[in-house]
Amino acid sequence: MRIFLSILFIFNLQCIQGQTYQSHFQEASTAYKANDYSQMLVEIKKAHALRPQHQTLIYYLAKAYSLNSNIDSANYWLREVVSIDAKNYDIQSDDFEILKNTQAYKNTITYQTEMLKPIISSDTVIVIPDEELHIEDVAYNLYAKSYLLSSINNRNIYSFKEGEIKPFFENPFPLAITGMGVQDTILWFTGAGFSQAGLDENDPNFETSKLYKADLKKGIVLDSFSVEDSETNVFGDVILSENGIVLVSDSKTNTIYRLENGKLIEWISSDEILSLQGVAQLGEMIFLADYVQGLFVYDTVQNSIRKLNTLPDLALKGIDGLYAYKNGLIAIQNGVTPHRITHLQFDEKYTKVKSFNCLEKNHPAMGEPTLGYIQNDSLFYIATSFWGLNENGKVKNEKRIKPVILRLPLANSSNPKAENQYCNSENHRAFDFWLGNWEVYNKKGDHIGTNNVHLIQNGCGIQENWTSKGGGTGISNNFYDVKTEKWYQSWISSSGNALMMSGGFSEGKMQMQSEPLNGKIDRITWIPQEDGSVLQIWEISTDNGKTWKEAFWGRYVRNRE
Repeated sequence: MRIFLSILFIFNLQCIQGQTYQSHFQEASTAYKANDYSQMLVEIKKAHALRPQHQTLIYYLAKAYSLNSNIDSANYWLREVVSIDAKNYDIQSDDFEILKNTQAYKNTITYQTEMLKPIISSDTVIVIPDEELHIEDVAYNLYAKSYLLSSINNRNIYSFKEGEIKPFFENPFPLAITGMGVQDTILWFTGAGFSQAGLDENDPNFETSKLYKADLKKGIVLDSFSVEDSETNVFGDVILSENGIVLVSDSKTNTIYRLENGKLIEWISSDEILSLQGVAQLGEMIFLADYVQGLFVYDTVQNSIRKLNTLPDLALKGIDGLYAYKNGLIAIQNGVTPHRITHLQFDEKYTKVKSFNCLEKNHPAMGEPTLGYIQNDSLFYIATSFWGLNENGKVKNEKRIKPVILRLPLANSSNPKAENQYCNSENHRAFDFWLGNWEVYNKKGDHIGTNNVHLIQNGCGIQENWTSKGGGTGISNNFYDVKTEKWYQSWISSSGNALMMSGGFSEGKMQMQSEPLNGKIDRITWIPQEDGSVLQIWEISTDNGKTWKEAFWGRYVRNRE
């Protein structure tokens, strides 16, 4: 619930200390404009002390140190900015001129480049056909062999099986459905009332929450639970502790509740936490993700809570989903740039992060990753949630983006260099430039359709999902065969048109063509452009390749949302 919780956090923080850090930042800005760099440093350090994880304050702190000729500190904080946001801050500004001949600065430039490179390790499990469905979490119904999707705007849980999506419960709920957890035949899920569910401040359900208990086999609600004597709550995640107790996170009060004897009892709460998100348990430790500050750990034996120290180049802010995996944690981070999935490992007593590994980042399908679940050494997660498109319960999806669920293998996640030994050659990766969510335009600049192109079969294949402006659809599977040393495509459209082609990547372009049939040959060429777009040109010959006529011309522009 990144957007909603960010708004809540900003409001609460301003009530507590907002004007203080903002006034210091304003004073620093005034001093900067007046070329009073020493005073700028004084004020920005005060602001940063109040908001130590705020990347904008860190960026201006690095500027202030640079302008005061404190090279080491400037380089340190500049790299810190890149670890949080590698895209939106100008680290080559003239204000950093004094740094530019230092090795540390050059290393930061290299680090920024590496941070922006995609790491793609997932397969696509589902492309949801509903372009107006804002989903937050995914779970698996073992009995029906179906995926369950929690909806924010439609306020229900949906079942997805064999391409068909339908409501799991007969009637919608009064609250947005946020988190889910499966316990044998029981489905636990949380509901919360806020504007993205279509509620306004006058609605009696606004900023109220419930924990629901449902029968997975029958699809009926068995019970529901609220916090007694509490006027406002915003429930997010629900997890099952190692001894089977249901735990619920509340981002409004920054509290963990546990279900005991049919009542939600306050268990963990701290004034230090500003925006509570994901929760996970490892042994006697409960890990709490603060979206703004990073990770906290609660010791259930000592009844104590503390903030975990991070490592160089490890940003722990912006964690939405948090999951225990073996002796570590898997964190879904949508509050950093680029979005990423991070594996954290700890020392034996879980007192500090020992190592970390970025499992996935800047994936073309990562519109906004949120929550998921771990099963069979894989993380299944929502890659494309619609917080940025949801206005008061209505999804404004002009680019017709489809929600996507990815499966990320975790078996080798502790090994940063683990690779798919079968499909990681240069030839296998030759068509990766086509991966992504695309808007497609003709030569006149008219929008003619969308195409979602993603990896399948552990990265050994590529699947496209085409939707024309007129509503026609088509799917192709593409793969490289090491035996023939060729690329192949098989295409089928909703109107029954089929096409089989083969070819390869050469001279900066991918080209495949069909075998001659009664003199007819189809040939398609994909050409990556310097601006990141891709040209696709489909030509047809009716004289065994002597002459060609253009049948389709499309310019693919990456959808950045």
